[in-house]
Amino acid sequence: MSDITEFQCAFCSKYFVSNRSRAQHQWKCKLNPDHKDVWNKGLTSKTSEIVRRCSIAKSITIKNKPKVISIYKSHNDLEISKWRDYVISLNLDIPSYSTRENQGYKILVGNCHMHSQGTHYKFEQYYLMELVFNSPLPKGCIIHHVDENKLNNSLDNLIVFKSAGDHVRFHNSNTAYLEYDQTTHLFTCINKPQ
Repeated sequence: MSDITEFQCAFCSKYFVSNRSRAQHQWKCKLNPDHKDVWNKGLTSKTSEIVRRCSIAKSITIKNKPKVISIYKSHNDLEISKWRDYVISLNLDIPSYSTRENQGYKILVGNCHMHSQGTHYKFEQYYLMELVFNSPLPKGCIIHHVDENKLNNSLDNLIVFKSAGDHVRFHNSNTAYLEYDQTTHLFTCINKPQ
């Protein structure tokens, strides 16, 4: 059995149970021989002003989060309503057709389409948006269901994102602003208002 003096700090003569705990203490003791509060990553061992400010900021954020989300949501609803007004103004006559379900979406049977992945069908939402745009959709566009019900393909429930990235940003953030372009009728998504 080793002598207890092996586990004694060389700077403050404090004794330790193991060599590892002594080594860790001795390293700190060498850097701070007076044993004053040691700063680590900007924080003291006691509650500092930085800790206090961080906790206040965090509590304010948590308290105001529902309010912030509601502000963003009302803004997004306003942008979507502009799009809906445009769609209503078109007064489109949609021809009758038969549909079935595939991949959780409604599809038209017997049509070939760029989104069909080699099979002979067309997603109903793409067919409807092509009627609205009176042309094929711009490359890279993604159609989003406003109420997130994939089977609800009413025209006022569909909006077109400019890119897949905009669509992903919108789904992954509670606080993302939609921006509707009234000339192209496409939506983009930004995390902060400009």
